[in-house]
Amino acid sequence: MKRDALWLFGWLAVGLAALGCGGTSGGTGDDDDSGGDADVDSDADADADGGCVDRDGDGFGEGDGCQGDDCDDLDPELSDDCGSEANCAGGVHVTGCPCQLEQKLPCYTGPEATGGVGECQAGLRDCVDGVYQTCEGQGLPAAETCNGKDEDCDGALDNGVLSACGDCNFECSEESVGVDSDQAFDPESPGARGVILLPDGSITLGSSVAIANRVIWIANSGEGTVSKVDTTTNEEIGRYRTGPDAYPDPSRSTVNPHGDVVSVNRSASSATFIMASDCVDQNGDGIVTSSGGADDIYAWGDDDCVMWNLPIAGGGARGAAIEERAELDGTVTEYAWVGSWSSANMYEIDVAEGELTGRQASTSPANPYGAAMGPDHTLWVTTSGNNMAKMDTITLEVTVYDAPQGRSFYGITVDADGYVWLSGWNGAQRFDPVTTEYELVAGTGGCGGGIAADVDGNVWTGHGYICNPQGVARIDPETMEAHVVATGGDTHGVAVDFDGNVWGINVGGGNAHKIDPEDESFEVAWTSNAGNGWGYNYTYSDMTGYQLVNATQELATYSVVFTGCDDATEETEWANLTWVADTPAGTSVVFNARTADELPALAAATPVLIASQPPDESPVHIGDALDAAGVTPGRYLEIEVRLQSTVRDAASILRQFAVQHSCGVPFQ
Repeated sequence: MKRDALWLFGWLAVGLAALGCGGTSGGTGDDDDSGGDADVDSDADADADGGCVDRDGDGFGEGDGCQGDDCDDLDPELSDDCGSEANCAGGVHVTGCPCQLEQKLPCYTGPEATGGVGECQAGLRDCVDGVYQTCEGQGLPAAETCNGKDEDCDGALDNGVLSACGDCNFECSEESVGVDSDQAFDPESPGARGVILLPDGSITLGSSVAIANRVIWIANSGEGTVSKVDTTTNEEIGRYRTGPDAYPDPSRSTVNPHGDVVSVNRSASSATFIMASDCVDQNGDGIVTSSGGADDIYAWGDDDCVMWNLPIAGGGARGAAIEERAELDGTVTEYAWVGSWSSANMYEIDVAEGELTGRQASTSPANPYGAAMGPDHTLWVTTSGNNMAKMDTITLEVTVYDAPQGRSFYGITVDADGYVWLSGWNGAQRFDPVTTEYELVAGTGGCGGGIAADVDGNVWTGHGYICNPQGVARIDPETMEAHVVATGGDTHGVAVDFDGNVWGINVGGGNAHKIDPEDESFEVAWTSNAGNGWGYNYTYSDMTGYQLVNATQELATYSVVFTGCDDATEETEWANLTWVADTPAGTSVVFNARTADELPALAAATPVLIASQPPDESPVHIGDALDAAGVTPGRYLEIEVRLQSTVRDAASILRQFAVQHSCGVPFQ
């Protein structure tokens, strides 16, 4: 019988220790209607309002609204038949049944599935005057309240009663962004970059290409090759001849977001396109044959990753930049612009077709020496001298600008805000395309050849080849002052990789330094080839593809600032970050956060990784991530979402994300 099973459960589960259990305890159930309180049923302790006190939910209890009196209001299987022969048959231990031993036995009268779960625990039943009494001290299922306990004994704590923040602080609030949210995604907002809005209101990458290979392409000018180096492992994973000539003299490298390179040869005046991955079998032998490292160089025409080589008319090929152009039909076409120093022309190449399109423009007197893409179809070209040109790649309209008095140009880059930075022998300068005004770096700061801007807006120049001391100069865009990270290398080329590290390519050393911008520590990350004797790496420009992505907003991000507690005396507790995103294989959605008590301080706050899908799943607790990073939560929180892809034909999609916070009461 059920009662035997319950008695046995109670004995095995808690034994005599149940004396200390909390919960609802019962009385004797001996209301005999002998009292007189003016109720029609003459219950001495009932109300006359028609209510019913029914603790076991069987419809029987105390009050006019009950079906009748209850002889054991803690046992739903007993009402008016405690001690009846039917209930006591077989020697079960329930209220009113006869007993012989003067001892307490374990008991539980709640539903079987709840016994021993949460707050539902066994009690003890006494034997008094040969009759079993009600089960005292047991914990029965009760309505759930928010207290960190399982009171309804269903195996879940506080289910159905938590605040929106997932705790017991009901001063909690949530703000969401995206589909079916408090605010819709807006690709034109200040916090949006490189994203497009889909018909359902979600956002995705604004380009058909993706960052698939984290590599840097270093031209080995004296050897006539270019090296492909993995920027995460520092391993050289391929080396390729850049033309049919014995020594074509590669120098400039321009890289697309996928990691493929157009390597420009100075003496041969040609451009060569080499794929970083996904190479095809070009000679039809059924095998994709390609270099695997520095000592694995194939003869010209034998490497399946070398796609094409084109002569550049006019001679002296120099400045080059790749452009990702959205066409009217919604597709994206990749073009390479390569300049002739001798003829002062920029030539357009269809990268996929490996053909010159026939479109060209003169940038004279800014004979192309360096080039960099900016936003809005704008190509910037600099000479090694006193002129710079801006070219609209759609209309081919060219505007020429002169260097500020006393200054000259050499290297060129465009930062994430669209400012043009130019290095030179006598210092660096920043050009504002809107005001057409220059701002000079203090003194000769930023003197150098190659130049690159990182994710935080810092600008780096190759200082060691044409300036002293040897190393890489770092320019602070706020103060416009520079200092040199003294690596000891005769650095000319500078590039930023997609992990934020700065690479300095040393011309005569045949090696490269890798600098951590956080503490400016550095290491020799790559050596051309020990003992080969030539050691000449005259290379600079965008060797990783980061400049293109950073300046043209191909790196898709979406930022929103959330405001915490209005009362300055209350501490803001940042709770869960939730999101809905689609991340096909090879794609991801990354959430970073900055926090501060004042809005102006957000920009300088340390970014903290909150979550990344994959591998993380929603929700993730923001406060826990900040604590783990040693960051004190402030009143303002900026969430930056980064949509990434490592494959050519897939992109992540963000549908919604939300931030929860509460005020005044710490989270459970």
